[in-house]
Amino acid sequence: MLRGIRFSAAIVLACAVLTCSLPADAAEKDANYPVRPITVIVPYAAGGGTDINARLVASYMEKKLGQPVAIVNKTGGGGAIGTRQIALSDPDGYTAGVLSYPDAPVITALRGKEAGYANEDFVVVGTFTSSPNVLAIRKDGPYKNFEEFVAYAKKNPGKVSVSIPSESHKLGVLELEEALKIDVNPIMFKSGNEAMNNLLGGHVMATFCAVQFALPVHGRDVVVIASAGEKRIPKLQDVPTLKEMGINVVNTVSRIFCFPKGVPEPIRKKWAAVMLELSKDRELAEKVNGTGEVYDAKVGEELEKYYKATNEAIGNAVQKNKQAFLQ
Repeated sequence: MLRGIRFSAAIVLACAVLTCSLPADAAEKDANYPVRPITVIVPYAAGGGTDINARLVASYMEKKLGQPVAIVNKTGGGGAIGTRQIALSDPDGYTAGVLSYPDAPVITALRGKEAGYANEDFVVVGTFTSSPNVLAIRKDGPYKNFEEFVAYAKKNPGKVSVSIPSESHKLGVLELEEALKIDVNPIMFKSGNEAMNNLLGGHVMATFCAVQFALPVHGRDVVVIASAGEKRIPKLQDVPTLKEMGINVVNTVSRIFCFPKGVPEPIRKKWAAVMLELSKDRELAEKVNGTGEVYDAKVGEELEKYYKATNEAIGNAVQKNKQAFLQ
């Protein structure tokens, strides 16, 4: 009997020691992170705005982290398939992702559980962009500036075709329609490049797309007539914002690095610290601007507050325009 008690006590003690050692082992692993290569999922095709900026930032991240940071493109569903894979990945810090924001919250607001992920499934870490979407027209079109565009649209309801590359761009167009009391015809394409090419080819009458697709052709075949940013675009100082013209529509794109929910806090803090350090790197800022995007760093708590507030605002805006989305 005594031997049995001693044996049982030994098992309990061994289990207690093992249990106590597990958190210490996990903490040691987190402290040594990273010890192997890291994968970053981009939910869009190679060569797009999200992919280009993800690769640029990853090249700086791997120098700071001391491990390769590999970009993997998972396309389909307007970004939904890759975004879902980010959310469902093992939260061990070795799989991260890049959200083209606000595509993800627009899709969740539209599809609900069918999207396969929720806004809360991501731990956002940092972004270096906040690029306004712009309204652009052909130089040889029936209107030459924003005022003429609005007047023409009012006289020809439903006749002005506007190319767009995503659901979040459609939200911007719907908000513009409501603010201006106009009715246009948004046509969805697979990318900003495709949306712009259809304007250049004369297949649509206008486009609402990310600024980097308009910059190379502005002033030649195409004229940017309005920006949906909070302030004027540095490389397009002649183009007014919608807000300047009294139109309360802001529609921008950020490339947000994130982890799936559940990533260890020490790992999140390490990425945030590295990104905060990179936010002071002027070379990186110049390279981001060189892609045609507008550099705007948000890291850690600042980004978390922005993400939460805009998710709520976007969800409300989508619900308000849900019927129009389905048309």
